Amino acid sequence: MYKTIGIIAVVCVFLPESMTIVTREEWGAKPPKTPTLFNGPSPYVIIHHSYEPGACYTAKECQEAVQSIQELHQEVRGWSDVGYTFLIGGDGNVYEGRGFNVVGAHAPGYNDKSVGICLIGDWRTELPTEKMLEATHKLIEYGISSGYIVKDYKLLVPIFVLLLIALLPNIMMAYVTREEWGAKPAKLVEKFRGPSPYVIIHHSYQPGACFTTDDCKAAMRSMQEFHQIGRGWNDIGYTFAIGGDGNIYEGRGFNVVGAHAPGYNNRSVGICVIGDWRFKLPPPNMLEAVHNLIDYGVSKEFIAKDFKLLGHRQVRDTECPGDRLFDEITTWPHWSAFPSQSNKKINV
Repeated sequence: MYKTIGIIAVVCVFLPESMTIVTREEWGAKPPKTPTLFNGPSPYVIIHHSYEPGACYTAKECQEAVQSIQELHQEVRGWSDVGYTFLIGGDGNVYEGRGFNVVGAHAPGYNDKSVGICLIGDWRTELPTEKMLEATHKLIEYGISSGYIVKDYKLLVPIFVLLLIALLPNIMMAYVTREEWGAKPAKLVEKFRGPSPYVIIHHSYQPGACFTTDDCKAAMRSMQEFHQIGRGWNDIGYTFAIGGDGNIYEGRGFNVVGAHAPGYNNRSVGICVIGDWRFKLPPPNMLEAVHNLIDYGVSKEFIAKDFKLLGHRQVRDTECPGDRLFDEITTWPHWSAFPSQSNKKINV
């Protein structure tokens, strides 16, 4: 026996009765602003946790949790809809998000070729319940049997949900380590006690934007060489960098004193969005990666919950992170108008 479920009123699928799904109408979803379809099947399945809201264990709590996630994604982040393809509640139900073959907003660089599954709750120090894991397995198995997910799919686990690697084999990460991009050793590593009260956004200006992983790795190496050799610093100056491929590139890492913002290097996370963003905005996958990295930092207590978001120009006389990117971050939660610097700018 099967029942019909509408996916954003565009795609209809048949789900076995053994898998309980709560439709968008049932959990009280608002309409998506601009749903966009892609051709399946998806070669990737990406696992997330919500962190906040926390775990829900009744249908009422889970419906409210999904509503709050959609509100955050639509109203605060300006996305078309809740970012995930599906969500899993502590009641063991599958909650319909954007649905199969609909472009998501959950994994930069993979939104048009993946199924994003969010397990509602904070799963940093413990595993989700057995019925949540079982529902996740059933959803993936259904996706394969119905042709929405390829049989030899890759499971990607973003850095915010590492405990969930117990779910399935063949794990990948949308995160590039120092070793992977070919970093030279740091001359000196000085640590500070977190969490960081500031997040500071930069652009590289030069090198310009990179849109393939090979190009972004080369950009990281060139920045490190410039910082170590040209400026005599211990290492690449930034805590992390974001590539046009949507990947997060490890720089000095959390709680390591940086060289990116005078007066703030021992109390901030410096994120460089690779490219020149004076006149145009970075593509959505880069901005999503910045948001995801910050969310992860807060969830792991590397970044204070009440952190202040600044542009580099606010702590140094520079046009960094570029007029267009700076205008964008002033609309983000946590941006602070203070401190501010003079209007004299240099290309850094």
